[in-house]
Amino acid sequence: MLDPSLGALLDRFEAAVLADPSVLGVLYTGSLGRGTADRYSDLDLDVWLADDAFADVPAKTCDLLAVLGTVEWSMDVAPAWTHAMVGPDWRRVDLHLRKQGDAEPWHGFVGARIVKDVDGTMARLVAASVPEDVTPTWEEARETVMGAIGDQIYAAVNNARGAIWEAAGNVTSNAAMLYELLARMRGRRSYGFRHAESLLSPTEQTLILATWPSAPARSEVRRAARALWTWTRHVWDETERCLERSLNMTINESELLAAIDALYDDATQSSDTE
Repeated sequence: MLDPSLGALLDRFEAAVLADPSVLGVLYTGSLGRGTADRYSDLDLDVWLADDAFADVPAKTCDLLAVLGTVEWSMDVAPAWTHAMVGPDWRRVDLHLRKQGDAEPWHGFVGARIVKDVDGTMARLVAASVPEDVTPTWEEARETVMGAIGDQIYAAVNNARGAIWEAAGNVTSNAAMLYELLARMRGRRSYGFRHAESLLSPTEQTLILATWPSAPARSEVRRAARALWTWTRHVWDETERCLERSLNMTINESELLAAIDALYDDATQSSDTE
């Protein structure tokens, strides 16, 4: 069920596009199409236009957004694709205008809600679209895990020399990339930590939380980096289990961790002699 706060807004939009002869088709996609949008959701709108209307995309974009409310902010992501904030609550709208002949199936149209369809094109388009296969290839998975392993030394070097912010950013970025890999293994393309609450077990959420430095301090970043190693090992194991194939990586864990500790020991000795 859609959130009741969307009712009047969508009624106004639907009345406008249904009455507009230059609008040939409209789909609600994303959570709006699935019927799960709430008061925090953005509105994903795909609108197909007759050729004369598409000839002036900026004007048509303004007209359609104005139906939703006062445009407080907007930016063009790509030609005929606009992100905007509209109305008193600054609700985000993703408006994608399309040409009449643009009828290629796309995974984003799976489960879309058809608002207007003058000639059946929308129905055929939605029916022909299939879900995206987000499962990473073996090569992609191996590269991600290998990168996180290699960055253990990179983060330690920067942290030991005093580039603490850079080291902290390296730790958290690797934690995110490993999560994105794991999310894809579980059927979702996450773009950062989206869906973590539903895709991760409580134990896994605890593992990720430990990779967050609580302060830009050498000791805290060192602790977080060691937690990143634990998270890396977990994602490595889960990846091999999901792929049912080894990533063919060999690492001497004790020597790696000893080398990291030696970097900090050297840094401590250098500071003591200065």
